[in-house]
Amino acid sequence: MKGIHTKNDSLLTYAVSSNPDPIPVGGSVSLTVVASNNRARLIDCSSIVFSFPVGKLARDFTNSTLGIGTAAPAGWTIAQDEGSFTATPVGGGSVPIGAQGLSFVLTGIAVNSEPGTAYLEIQEQAQAPKVARPPQPPLADEPAGQRTWWTPLAKFPPGFSMSSFDAKPRVVASGGTTTLAWQGSLPASKNPKKHAGTASYVLQYGNTEITHPLGDPSDPLPAKGSYTIDPFDHQTTFYMIASAHLPGDSTPRVLVRECTVTIKPPEITCFHIVGPPVQARSKGAGPAGYEIQLEWTLNEPVPTLYLTRRDASGAGDTALPVNASLTDYRDTPPTRCTTYELTIWRNDMSDSKILEVNMALPVPVGTVSAWFGKDAAKLPQGWLVCDGSVFDQASYPALEPVLGSANVPDLRGYFLRGLDPAGTVDPDGKGRKLGGKQAAAFESHAHDVRMWPWFWNELGKGGSSYLEPANNRTALTTSNFRHVQGSKVTGGNETRPVNVATHYIIFAGIPK
Repeated sequence: MKGIHTKNDSLLTYAVSSNPDPIPVGGSVSLTVVASNNRARLIDCSSIVFSFPVGKLARDFTNSTLGIGTAAPAGWTIAQDEGSFTATPVGGGSVPIGAQGLSFVLTGIAVNSEPGTAYLEIQEQAQAPKVARPPQPPLADEPAGQRTWWTPLAKFPPGFSMSSFDAKPRVVASGGTTTLAWQGSLPASKNPKKHAGTASYVLQYGNTEITHPLGDPSDPLPAKGSYTIDPFDHQTTFYMIASAHLPGDSTPRVLVRECTVTIKPPEITCFHIVGPPVQARSKGAGPAGYEIQLEWTLNEPVPTLYLTRRDASGAGDTALPVNASLTDYRDTPPTRCTTYELTIWRNDMSDSKILEVNMALPVPVGTVSAWFGKDAAKLPQGWLVCDGSVFDQASYPALEPVLGSANVPDLRGYFLRGLDPAGTVDPDGKGRKLGGKQAAAFESHAHDVRMWPWFWNELGKGGSSYLEPANNRTALTTSNFRHVQGSKVTGGNETRPVNVATHYIIFAGIPK
């Protein structure tokens, strides 16, 4: 920040406010220090030390550290050593700090009687581990170490104050604008040194310095005014710096107010599966799987979006071919349990959502079905042909406990019949086991052919082969017929109903 002494290399960002504000010489003040994480990853912090100089000079803040109270956030404690206050996690070690931030309060500080500027020194012991951002380069590792943040504590005599400095709105969308408003106690002047009782007002942010109203370069910024900032796309801290030469002062008194305007972060408002899994069309020679449709919505367009998949095999993350213009993606999970992570980025802000997909089985493991597919090598995912072969137990661990065997059943050429252990319908069902085969059979029966004795004799002599009911032959009774010789052989290789050939397949489960 121009004109202000800073030496900041901390991982966390710090904001300091006082009550009352500005800090009056000779009075009592409370300081609130807010530590926040504006980075796109967690920061591990083991201690934060706040210290200010003790003495009677203008560069000192207080000449007595007695009676100073402290308040720490949940899970933290503060220990005092004169003008140094060390905050550490309860129980020691380090804790991760995310976007929620931490607030520390020092109360009852007796400000010395010398107007001037003291500096609050904040030393943190922290680190930020390396984080992968496929397909972008990874965020570099920030090793553990002590880093420092400095901020001025200006002590003011009565009569010089700035009652307000604020931005509306304080949270804007990327590319939005905000209007800053302020009010100082002294009238504005281009040269306060020549005009006692006046002050100059300068608005600063980043490398920009604004000293006059928009469109009026000849006039200074007024003591009470507003200024609309051009569209911006990252979090920005604005400073209003008021400088005045008060009677008896050889150096200007500088009053600084700050206001941070944050950009509404990109947000994944919804990340879910649309509808049930569907059978995917086979691509190439491999088996087809079950396809799911992932869908997401964002609160605003982002320049960077990526989707990764991690399956239960432990093979690592797979980057899927998506881009920031897409709002959905169809994928065939390679295993039953699959994790998808959607991440979006804009500048240094990001959001991510994780979706755990546990594929529900379409049918119970061991289900047998007819499948009229031309190519047995392109079976639906999780199905195997019932040909008696050994199956891969590592890929289909749920099938062997169902079958009690490492072989799928061999159903080639067979009709299926429901198991009937009681023999209610199947007379041979008692004692029959699952998968037991029955040979072809006719139900036991006999065929009777009855003829008159004379006809039998006539056939043996080459006589007539038909009956003449008009003569006086003996009538047919149960005591005077004879058996006749067998008929000619007719028919095919088996007895069967009308049928169509198909594959019998068995569901072995979603492969691991």
